[in-house]
Parts: sequence; structure tokens; C-alpha cells
Amino acid sequence: MPSATWASALVFLFLATLCALIPPVSAAEWSKLKVCSDLGFCRRQRHFSLASGLAYCVVVDTIGRAQWRGMPAIVATVVSTAPGHPDLTLAVMDVGMHTFRVALHEVEPLLPRYVVRDALADGVQPRSLDDATLVIHADYANIFRSDAPARVRIMFDPFRVELVREDDAQVLAVLNADDRLQVEPLREKPPPSPSPSPSPSPSPEPSSKEKAEGSPSDAKAPSVAGATPGEENEDAGDDDYDAYEDEHDDEVTGVARKKEGESGDERGDGCDGCWEERFQSHTDSKLRGPESVGADMAFPFAEHIYGIPERTKRFSLEDTVDAEGNATSEPFRMYNLDVFEFELDKPLGLYGAIPFITARNKADTVGMVWLNSAETFVDIRAKKDSAGKSTHWFSESGIIDVYFLPGPSAKDVFQQYLRLTGSPAMPQRFALGYHQCRWNYRDEADSKAVDAEFDKRDIPYDVLWLDIEHTNGKRYFTWDYSRFPDPTALQNHIAARGRKMVTIIDPHVKRDKNYALHQFATEQKYYINKPDGTPFDGWCWPGSSSYFDFTSPTVRQAWASRFNPKDYPHFTEHLYTWNDMNEPSVFNGPEGTMQKDLLHGDNLEHRHVHNIYGHYFMQATFEGLLQGHGGNDRPFVLSRSFFAGSQRYGAIWTGDNTASWEHLANSVQMLLPLQITGMVFSGADVGGFFGNPAPELLTRWYQAGAFQPFFRGHAHLDTNRREPWLFGEPFTGLISQAIRRRYEYIPLWYTLFAGNALGQSGEFGESWRGPPMRPMWWEFPEDEEADTNERQWMVGNALLVAPVVKEGASKHTVYLPDNELWYDLYDPSGFGKAVVKAGNVEIECELDRMVVLQRGGTIVPKQERRRRSTAAMGRDPYTLVVALNARREAEGELYMDDGKSYDHKSGAYVVRRFRFADNTLSVETVGGGKKPFHGSDALVERVVILGYGGRGAGSATVEGRTVDVAYAASTGVLTVQRIQVKAGDGDWALKVE
Repeated sequence: MPSATWASALVFLFLATLCALIPPVSAAEWSKLKVCSDLGFCRRQRHFSLASGLAYCVVVDTIGRAQWRGMPAIVATVVSTAPGHPDLTLAVMDVGMHTFRVALHEVEPLLPRYVVRDALADGVQPRSLDDATLVIHADYANIFRSDAPARVRIMFDPFRVELVREDDAQVLAVLNADDRLQVEPLREKPPPSPSPSPSPSPSPEPSSKEKAEGSPSDAKAPSVAGATPGEENEDAGDDDYDAYEDEHDDEVTGVARKKEGESGDERGDGCDGCWEERFQSHTDSKLRGPESVGADMAFPFAEHIYGIPERTKRFSLEDTVDAEGNATSEPFRMYNLDVFEFELDKPLGLYGAIPFITARNKADTVGMVWLNSAETFVDIRAKKDSAGKSTHWFSESGIIDVYFLPGPSAKDVFQQYLRLTGSPAMPQRFALGYHQCRWNYRDEADSKAVDAEFDKRDIPYDVLWLDIEHTNGKRYFTWDYSRFPDPTALQNHIAARGRKMVTIIDPHVKRDKNYALHQFATEQKYYINKPDGTPFDGWCWPGSSSYFDFTSPTVRQAWASRFNPKDYPHFTEHLYTWNDMNEPSVFNGPEGTMQKDLLHGDNLEHRHVHNIYGHYFMQATFEGLLQGHGGNDRPFVLSRSFFAGSQRYGAIWTGDNTASWEHLANSVQMLLPLQITGMVFSGADVGGFFGNPAPELLTRWYQAGAFQPFFRGHAHLDTNRREPWLFGEPFTGLISQAIRRRYEYIPLWYTLFAGNALGQSGEFGESWRGPPMRPMWWEFPEDEEADTNERQWMVGNALLVAPVVKEGASKHTVYLPDNELWYDLYDPSGFGKAVVKAGNVEIECELDRMVVLQRGGTIVPKQERRRRSTAAMGRDPYTLVVALNARREAEGELYMDDGKSYDHKSGAYVVRRFRFADNTLSVETVGGGKKPFHGSDALVERVVILGYGGRGAGSATVEGRTVDVAYAASTGVLTVQRIQVKAGDGDWALKVE
């Protein structure tokens, strides 16, 4: 055969092999992801309950004060006469902030069970129980403190743990209410039976609704850019990559599901999927055997359950099991995955998992954390014979480790959760501006051109992002010098305009013997290993890749140490980090992720820590930026994967969404659960990652994104360019307008984030210590319409945002709670015009109309000068927008510091409180104010009073000095101008006559 023909054949063979390794880039194929019937532990747990007479009960004479894992607790032994159910140790602890911890595990496990570490805040330790009261009655025991809003009651037979309001008026939560407590005992592996044993009771046939939902998706697949044919061996990945013994290569064929009556008993030892399971071509060897844990948790008072992100379902979570016990859909899954082109209204989890729910009705609220980082499912059902909701939680491994957060309000539950898992990181001011990103800006010239066009168009932005193509062959901590010949000069060029840059760094490391990071990890043995003890070799963007074991503190510190100009050339003070693919994503792994039987340090299987892996990666990067920037510069990290407590390290986004009206609407449903579970610095890719948004859709998405916490435009490599100026008028002008409005409200956003990050000090009012983006019921808990409203939200307690999410809409229905005054901020007939109606109100909404209203009784700080970035706004004057309520009163706060450092910890900050009453605006310092900082001398320039109405212009004085007044009779808005008093210093008053 001629050499050319041989060459063609080799190229064809290479491409065919590549195609076999890379999942197809197409719409999500949900059949490629596991459902409950594919997992032995889910089959064994989902429909389990102990029969009457076999339920667990407490051995009463074992109850008492003791040490549990070195911590003070009330302990007891819990037993069942049911065969195969081990004796359990119960431990109840008070961890402060009125929060109780309840742990259950085997009394004497064959092997140690994993207990989640590092999700909770530093310093969270059980309080001494010496001053707690333990009263043992005939049928139950009470544990309570005199200052707590709830007590724990342990029922003896059958065993229950109840959280009860202190006045005994309401049972808030009941663990094991339906006797679904099941801890599978660790055991010796039995020899194979000669023939399979009968299967256990099968799961019920899926309902029509369950079938209609379909099954779950491929992991995000690399395009040709991920591994280009013809590259050198170092760039394309090792040709003889391991692929984990080849059997772990993905198949593109369908998945064989377990059928009715079919067991997962691969060994024939009578245990359904306990020792080995196969999915597609992947085998999960379970050397420890079955070790799942499960328990039900009832909330007798609750009408709604919220939380357990991340997924695309309704905000108020729907029942997955009916009152008769029949499954109506798949249970909600928490298993972090890189889901390619995720679809909507699916119960499976996406990139992150926070095992925390809020249960509420209009009078009461309680929270519960199920602290387990293994794969977890949750069923929700209505109670058959009583009010309330019941949940059923089951995890593949670990222990039952539950935290009760007694409320009694949603605001109390949120503060209890932040005290437990840590306050969100205080962002730099730039991080709250607009971020411009795509996969990928081609080169240095392209990056500079984008930056220049923002200035030319007078559009503010703060951060320019570079995706994976900026690296040398997907080797992180490197640059492609053919495209970016002088990265330091590029960063300095961007920074000269007050802006920053972000580069992507993923957890997979190219297996190239000449790559310094791979050499370092190999020599130090920092990689996750296969069961045989050799480094795991999976396939990701660089080709053959290994993964740092971020569960190890030593490895995390080693990773953090790389953020310096020596190990990361051109690392400057202007550069921050984007952590992607950290579920972790493995293209040729089961469901596009890592095998569960891989080993971390101390022979810890990946199955135990899967959901917290991305959290650890984010933590290591946060520490790296903190060290690399000198210790006083607040890090900015964006992560795709997350767990409870990840809010301590930065921001997340909702992943690879699609350019559609449905995905725009769904961004609200996805962000609200993140907000109330502490992951407050979150947002969705504006415009959708996949696809090409029509100009109208893109405009509406910018209008919505401008009022969500994290505001970034991003797009896939194969999409058309979509920078704001590419669409012509009126679209470019309207997109620019939306971005500018974001910048006007930076003081409000910054104050709200400070209230979360620093609000535990008590210097902030209660209204500033909730999530920045709030569900309607947060502010209006007694309004039943608000309970299920997921079309709109509140920014703080002040702004109601109701984005238009339907194509071609010229009218939009907004729900306005009763007994409130609202002022329309973007009414074409005049700024701040009062809306006198309540309930569902129809508002005109042509494309140039953003639907944002300010609530009466609030004062909102703004900065209205046009600037190119937040850095230029530091000393800009403030405008205070005072929206009067029916009593003609209002209040608000403003937090100020230098916007970038930790100097606020040493007193360089100020919290200012504004109150308007009796026609007087009074201003006082309620926190800080002891040290100056950049911007502390900024002035208040204007005060705008909404709802002043019908009194004419009048006059105004500040500290005895007369100032200018203007009155708009058509809207009733009074504007006081040229006030020129310090925003951050001194008590002063403005009197309106």
C-alpha cells in the first residue's frame, strides 16, 4: 500500500478511536445517567420500612451524658429485633445557635465509617451540656435549654427523635416517624452462592408521570478542540492511556435497566447489588460491601419543602411519592455530575449538592441538614392521615448525621445555617460588576479589542475571562504563547482601566512527563489512585489525565502553593481563578465522572467523598489566591461544583444552560434554592451557554441577570459571538442600559453581601442579613401566593424584580403582596410612580421596559455616575432613594470599606443606618467608623423621596443649610439635590418642610 494510503488509514483509525472515547456532542441523553433502579442501595432503601413490632426502640438505661467522638453529648443505644439490623449508638449534641445535632451509627462497625469533615465552619463544636436539662420520663426523654426556641424529645418505643417548640405547641420535625431507619451493617464478604438467591421485593412500576420524565444525561463532551488530531503526543494525551483497564470506556449504546422482579445480585449471594454492580460497561467493585444509611424525617406542620440544590425542578419541591406510598417520579438525587445540555424539570442532581432543606408554612419554619457527602436520594411525600410533609433520605455510605435548625422564622433558619456552615466570603467590589466571558477569546489582540469596545460604547464591565484555550495544550498554570505572547502585559493593560482578569484552572492534570505540575504530583504521590494503588488515569480536556486528591490537607496546601509567578508564570495581582469540571468530570468514566472505588488518602473510597470533592478543590484554590496575593487581597473563585459550606470560598454558576426562553425562566428556579441554602454568590450564564440567542432573548436575559447576584455573560466555543455591541439598535442600547443599571445598584449589592459575610456581628439590621436574592415568601411569609411564586424575587427587602421571560411579550403580570406600597422604578410615564393595586397586576412591558419596583418603607443607596468599572466608583457620590410606606416612614443601611482588602477586620469600614420619619432623614453610624479607607470621604449628593406626593416642592435643610429641592407632581417624587454631606462619617439629618 502506498505511504499516503497508509497515512490516511492511520488518520482514520486515530479519529475512529477518538470518537469512541468522546461522548457525542448532542442533546442530553438522560438514559445515560443512573436512576434509582440502577443502584442497589437505592433499591434497598427507597421502599424500606420496619414492620410493626420490629421497629427500633431505645434501651432506656443507656441514656445519659457522655463523650461521643470526643464531644459532649446525650447518648443512648437503639436496638431492633429485626434480623440484620445492627444496634445503633444515638448521640444528641447542642452545637450552638439553638441547633441540635443528631447522629446514628453502628455500635461496633466492622470498619470505620466516614464522617464528613470540613463542611462546617471553623469553631463549630458541641456546647457543654452541663447546663442543659435532661429529664427522663417513662416513655420519652427531654433535652432542653431555657434560652432555646425548641427542645429535643427522644421517644423510646418506637424510637423517634422529635424537635418540639419550647411551649410544646408544635412538633416541628420527627426523625424515624415512619420507621424507615436503616443502617446496613458492614460485614465480611460471603463466598458466591452456586445460584442466585431470590430477589427482594421489587420497586413499583414507574407511574405515567415518571415514564414521561424519562431517564437521565451524558457528561459534557469535548469538541474537537479538546483533543485535536495531529497534535504532538504531549498535546493529544498519551496514546496508550490506561482508561482504567479499558472496561470503563463509555458506551454510546442504551442502558439495560433492572426490570420488575430482577435483582442486582451479581454474585448470587442473596444481596441486591451489595458487592459489585455494573452500569453500561463500568463495574463498581464494592470491597466494603453494603453500607448505606437511610431515615425518614417528617415535618408535621409543613406545607412546603425547599432546598437540596442543584436541579431544574420547581422551587417548592414536588412530592415524589404519593400519600399511599406509590412512587410518582424518581427521587431527588444528589450526585455531582457534569451534565451535558441539561434539560428542565428533572429530579436528578446537577453539578453541586447541598443536603439542606427548609420546611415551612406561613407561621413556622424549620431547617434540616443531612450531612453526608456520598450519593444521596430524597423522597418527598404528603402525609396520608395528617397534615405536613414527610421526607426520606438515603445515602450510599457514611453515618446518619442530622442537624435541626429550629427557626422559628426563615431568617432565623438562614442565620443558624450560616453559623453552622460558615458565612459567605466577602467579595471584592469588582466581583459584583459585570463579567465578560466566552469559550474562548482567541488571543491577546482579541482580548484587547473586546476591552476597548466596552470603553468605546461606554458600557461598564469589570472582568475579562479566558477559558481553556489560553493554556498550552490544556496544561493549567500555563499559557499558549503563540496566542498570548505577553500575559503580564495583557493583564496590566486590562488593569489600567480598573479591571481584572480570570483564567480557568480545572482539577484534571495532563499526564505529560515534561509538564511540571504532573511531575510535582507524581513525585509527591498527590493523585487519586486506582484500587491497585497506581494513579488513576482518566480522559478529560487534555486527554490522558490524573486528578489531585483534594481531600488531603497536605495536597490542598501543595496546590495552594502553586499560585506564584514561579509555578504559574505571569500570575499577577490582577489575576483570579475559575474552577470548572470539578464534580469531577471524567469523560470516559461512569456517568462522565470518577469511579466510586478509586482511593483517596488513608484508603478512603471516592464513593464517600464524591459530593464534597469540588468543595475541596474550591477551598484549595481560595487558599492559593489568598497566599499568592499576599494575604490581604480577598480571593475571587468561581466554581461549578459545590457542597454545604462552599459559600465560604466564593461564587458558583448554574452550569451549561441553553439559549432558550425556558432556560431564562428556569434560572430563577435554580437560583432561589441556592440563595436560601447559603450559596448566595450565584448566577446563570447570561444568554445561555449553548446555542445562539435571538436579540430579544439576549436583551431580556441581561435585564434579568442585572438583578441577580453573579452577573456574567458566557457562551460555548461553537456559538456566534454575542458581545453587547453586535446586535444593533435597539438591542445594543438596551443591553448597555441593563448593565449600567447593575452598576447603579452596586452599593445595594455590596451592602447585602456584607450583611451576609459580616452580619453575625450584629451591626446590621435583620433585613440586611438574608440572601441578597430572596424568594417572595422570605419577605411576605403569611402570603400564600408568595409560597409558590418562582417568577419574581426580592433584592434584599427593597426591590421586587419580575423579569419578562416570554417571547414577544408586551404585557407582564406581576404579583404585588397586599398591605404594601410599591413604586415602579422604570415606568415610562415617570420614575418612582406609585402602583396602587395589589395582587396580580398587569404591567406594560415593551422591550425597553424592566419591571423593578421599590417597596415602601425602604431606603436604597445608589451610585449613578457613569463609570467604566467599579474601581472608578470608589469615591463617587451616593444617591439615597427613600420609598415611603403608608406611615410615611422608611429605613435602610449602607456598608462601606475599601472594596478589596481585609482591612475591615481591623476596623476600616463603616455601617450607616438611614431612617426617614416626621419628614426628617436621619443618618447615624452603627458599626465601624474608626479608621479611614479609600472611599470613606465620598458624599451623599441627592436624596430622592418616592411617595412624597401632593405637598409641593417645599424646602429642605441639612444641618441648618438650605439645599435645592425639585418636585415632580405627576409622580409625587421629591428630589433634594446638592446635599454634599459625607456618606460614611458623622451623624447628620435632612429636614424636609
